[in-house]
Amino acid sequence: MHQSSLWLLGSVFVTVFFFYQLFRNYQTLRDVPGPFWAKFTDLQRLFWVKSLRSHKIYQKLHEEYGDCVRIGPNIVSLSDPAAIPTVYPTRLGFSKVRNSPYFHPFLIWYILL
Repeated sequence: MHQSSLWLLGSVFVTVFFFYQLFRNYQTLRDVPGPFWAKFTDLQRLFWVKSLRSHKIYQKLHEEYGDCVRIGPNIVSLSDPAAIPTVYPTRLGFSKVRNSPYFHPFLIWYILL
């Protein structure tokens, strides 16, 4: 294979991967309202934190979009404590610990605690 073919193949791979990630991030929380750029990147959150006004920006976003706001591709901000059990349901025990063979060596410590 020629070097130019490798560059072309690599470029196509990177481009396809980039658009796949972009689409996947967009689809993940598509029903949660929020700023447009929050669907694709966390860069706006970086600027909000660097401005030392992120808490005020979050309050403004909650006033505009409601109790549940998408602030990043995979990040949601909640302002209503009653919504927390919906996002983080409480379950009895840790089924992943019991069912996954990875955790079996640690299971004795889980039982003892």
